[in-house]
Amino acid sequence: MNKTLEFTTKSPQQIKQGDTETMFTFICKSAGEAVDLTQATSITAKIGNASGYLRSQPITITSLAGLNPGWLNLQPTPALISGLPDGDYQLEIWVIDQAGTSIYPSDKPLGFTITNNIESESGASITTIAFDDFVKAMNKAASTIKGEKGDKGDKGDKGDKGVKGDKGDKGDKGDTGPQGIKGDTGATGPQGAVGAGLTVKGSVKDTSQLPTTGNQEGYCYFVGTDLYIWDAGAWKNYGSVSPDLSNYTTVTDLNNGLSTKVTDNKNGTIEVNGNSITPADDSKVVHDNHDGTININGNSFTPSALDSPAGENAQPINTDVDTLAKPGLYYVSKSAPNNPLKSNIMLETRVQYDWNQFKGVQIIYAIGAPLGIAIRSIYPNGSFTSVGAASPWVLSSDDSKVAHLSGANNFDTVPTYGNNNKPFAINDTGSTTARPTGQAVGYQYFDTSLNKPIWYTGKNWVDATGKTV
Repeated sequence: MNKTLEFTTKSPQQIKQGDTETMFTFICKSAGEAVDLTQATSITAKIGNASGYLRSQPITITSLAGLNPGWLNLQPTPALISGLPDGDYQLEIWVIDQAGTSIYPSDKPLGFTITNNIESESGASITTIAFDDFVKAMNKAASTIKGEKGDKGDKGDKGDKGVKGDKGDKGDKGDTGPQGIKGDTGATGPQGAVGAGLTVKGSVKDTSQLPTTGNQEGYCYFVGTDLYIWDAGAWKNYGSVSPDLSNYTTVTDLNNGLSTKVTDNKNGTIEVNGNSITPADDSKVVHDNHDGTININGNSFTPSALDSPAGENAQPINTDVDTLAKPGLYYVSKSAPNNPLKSNIMLETRVQYDWNQFKGVQIIYAIGAPLGIAIRSIYPNGSFTSVGAASPWVLSSDDSKVAHLSGANNFDTVPTYGNNNKPFAINDTGSTTARPTGQAVGYQYFDTSLNKPIWYTGKNWVDATGKTV
C-alpha cells in the first residue's frame, strides 16, 4: 500500500538552530486513509540529509491522546538537532506494531529546513581609514577618469598591497551543489583511552519498559534494533545497531535458563525439573501485551472491570445493553436502551472464543422492584463494541402467578381467568357414580356412563342443553 507523510495545514515546516519549542505536526496515511497509530508499540522520527541518516527521536504513544487519527507531534529535542548546520533535511516516521514495521512515507522522505539564528550570522563593522590611505584611494579613483587615450606607457613597478576592504553583506543562500567526490582516507589517529565498556542487559518492547532503578553507567538495552545506553543518569538512544541482537540472551538469563533446563522428550512432552508435562497450545493462550491489553488469537482488547464499583455510591450507567459485549460486570439503569427488565440491573457478560468466533452469555439480575432474572446467548463482534447477534431474552416467571402441581396431574388450585376468576375447564372423566363433589361453578366433567360432557352449576350437574342429569 502507498504510505504518505505530510504536514498539517497549520504545522511549521522549518526550525531555527537552538529552538526547542517549535513543534511539527504530521499526518500518516495508508492508501489515502489516516492510520490508527494508537495500536503501535513504538514510533520513531528519523532525520537525515543528502549524506545519509543522521539521528532519531522516539515519540511516545501517550502523546497521541486527543489528536486526530493518524496525527502525531514532533517537538525536536536538543539531542535531535543540536549542532546541525542550516540547510535542507529529510524525515521519516518508523511505526512498529504487531504486523511489523511501517515507514512513512513509502517514497521520497518528507523535507524540512533548519535555518540560522541571529547568533549564527556575522555582522558587518564600519572600518576606519588613515588620511594617507584616503589620499591613495582618491588618487586611484581619479586615475579611473577616462580622458583621451594616450600612448601606451612603460610597465610600472608593482604597487603596494592595498588595504583590506570592508566585509561584504552575506549573500543569498545558493542551491545545494552536487555531492563531492569521496576524499582520501585520513591518517589513523592515536589510540584512545580504555572506556568503561558496555553491558547488554537484555531487550524490551518499548521505552516505557526500560528500568528506572538499579542502573549503572554503560548498561544497555535494545528496543527493537535501537540501542539505549544509561548515560549520565538517563537512558539515551544511540540509534539503530546492526545486527539485531534483540533475540540474544544475556549471561544472567542464560545462567537462569541452565538452572531450570527444559528437555524435549521427542513425544509431544517436555521435561522440567524432573516433571514430564505437555506444553500448552499457544493459539489457546491469553497473552499479556504489557500495555494494559491482552491478546486472544490475534485480537487485542482491554479487559473490563465493574463500570460502577460497589461501595462508592456508584450511579447506574444509562448505556445501551446491546453495546455491553465486552466481558465484565455492569450496573445498568432501568431506563437504559434494550434493558428487558423495568428496574436497575446488574448485567454480567461472559465470552468464550470457540471455533474461530466469540460466543457468550449475558445474565441480568434485577436490583429493584420488580425483581427478576433474564438470560440470553450472544455473539459479540471482534472488537467487543456491540452484540453482533443474540437469542431472545428468557425471563424468569413470577412464582405467585404460576399454577403448581401437588401430585401426579393435580394442581394445588384450579387456574382461573377473567375479571371474576372463572375456572379453566379441566378434562376430568369418570362414571356417574364417580362425579367429584365440592367443585367450583362451571367445573366440567365427562360422564362416561352418559357418554357426554356435563357442568356443575353449584347445585346440580347439567348437560349442554341445561338439563339436569
